[in-house]
Amino acid sequence: MTFNEFLEAVGLSESEFLNALKMCAASSRSGSKIFPKRDCCDIFTNNYNANILKIHQANVDISFIPYEYACVAYILGYLTKNESGLSRLLHQIEVESAKYGRTPQDKMKLFSRALANSREVSRPEVVYRMLGLHFCETTRTHAFIQAAHPRNRDGLLWSDLHDLDDDESPFYNNIIDYYVKRPDDLEDLHPNAENSNTALPFYLYISGRAGTSKTFLLRTLIEVFSSNATCAYEYSQVKAIFIDEVSMVGSNKLHQIHLRREQIFGKREKPFSTLPVICTGDFLQLPPVQDSWIFGNTSRPNCCDTTAPNKWKLHFKMFQLTQKMRSLDDPNFSALCDRIGVNSLEEEHKSTLKDRITQCPNEESNDSFKEGKLAIIVRDNAKREEINDTKLLLIENNSTIFEVKDVCRNADRYNKAAVMNLPYTRTDSLPDRLEVKVDAPVMLTVNTDKSDGLTNGSRGYVVDMDEEREIVWVKFSGTTGSKASVIGRRKYDVNPARNSIRIQRSQFPLVLAYAITAHKSQGQTLEEVIIDFSGKGRSAPGSFYVAVTRVKKLSNLFLRSFDRSMIKTISTWQDTAPQHAYENKEKPSP
Repeated sequence: MTFNEFLEAVGLSESEFLNALKMCAASSRSGSKIFPKRDCCDIFTNNYNANILKIHQANVDISFIPYEYACVAYILGYLTKNESGLSRLLHQIEVESAKYGRTPQDKMKLFSRALANSREVSRPEVVYRMLGLHFCETTRTHAFIQAAHPRNRDGLLWSDLHDLDDDESPFYNNIIDYYVKRPDDLEDLHPNAENSNTALPFYLYISGRAGTSKTFLLRTLIEVFSSNATCAYEYSQVKAIFIDEVSMVGSNKLHQIHLRREQIFGKREKPFSTLPVICTGDFLQLPPVQDSWIFGNTSRPNCCDTTAPNKWKLHFKMFQLTQKMRSLDDPNFSALCDRIGVNSLEEEHKSTLKDRITQCPNEESNDSFKEGKLAIIVRDNAKREEINDTKLLLIENNSTIFEVKDVCRNADRYNKAAVMNLPYTRTDSLPDRLEVKVDAPVMLTVNTDKSDGLTNGSRGYVVDMDEEREIVWVKFSGTTGSKASVIGRRKYDVNPARNSIRIQRSQFPLVLAYAITAHKSQGQTLEEVIIDFSGKGRSAPGSFYVAVTRVKKLSNLFLRSFDRSMIKTISTWQDTAPQHAYENKEKPSP
């Protein structure tokens, strides 16, 4: 079909066609427009340049630019394109702010957070991110090196500038500094080194009585291993397993760790699939809960020592810390703690403990409790709840009660009373009723944010509550938690009668922390401690020893009462060490 035949087919004359082109050009921003001639068979072909098409083999659609402003406006239109999804998000913030009566400052914070962290993404990007696929891959990597004059280079300042000497640089060494200080001959460093990955794993048990800085040493070792991990969030990059408070880890739990490593990486000839394991702890402290001691036989069904040997005794080597850093300024108190640990008190030691049956001067100060400086240590949850409820009444602020929300997942009816009376160990430490007030000390019962130190046992106090949105703001003590953290409900599946019924419990993972159990106090260092083991009940082995060793000095220890029966120890504590612990050494005596 020719062009004239086309005009005749659509019912246009040539003059009418030219007038239409002129009107189209006049309506454009530049007032002019270029229409390249083409045959009728090419009406669905974009404008292209033959030379460009040979160089860049891709879809081409060329437009002539008779006016520079049109080109600038076209590009800026893409740069300033409105994102409808983000606009909807900002509108939602505006609606919620008006609904909940937020201040302009809080509204601006929400706006800035939305603009900084929110954007629309395509479906392919969502799929790539969820599957962990790489958006781009290269065979080469590059790094930027500042090659300017040393006085013009940026540097990273040390955080503790006041501890530096006058002749020390306030900046960290950069790559150029390390290059300048490189050795003259690398072969002299380790002439027999080989590129091999055959290093044998090691299994260490770092022992020591309470207060010998076992946890501090463990954290230091973790930092050493973490500095070499390029992708710590991937399990395949784990370099070692660290276990603190190993006395509370049973033989079944240790065997489960070994089996899980075998499931992921396949069976290896070494335990834990050749992964090093470092443990710290004191076996004079509390034993495992619902498990046998780690040095005992595993209680797995159809297992005996010949088929499931005790890995603790066979593979671990022990290194013992002897200097008590926690009670370094009170050696007499350190000696008393050692006596309590092995239950070998003389009359003078009993008299010393009875002299500590006195009133704590800060017990009536709510600030001491909420700042994590003081705690009342008890031996069971019933006593803990009794003390916490009594102390909460002394705060004049209004209280808020959060009832538990239980939903049966696989039955229409169930015994609600049986669920309410379950112990904390069966409900993931979620209480059936939580009553809190502003300034009330609380403790986390689960891990919520490990990166910010918000883990099971973290102590803080309530800053604010929103009963309608079911949110509690908590400021945690010390360096834990960079600011007031938002704590919401947590869901946990409960099996009330150990049968097929499944209950989903929803509750805040918080409990009042005026009084805490000895189990929760293990590993903590407190300024003052009140021990209340009064009343009926049996003390767990090591519980009184754990409670006493939470303070640094005897003068900061206060007792409600004291009786020799409160001190319990394990009868086989001498057998806790691995068989390699005292090679060529005598075992210590109590």
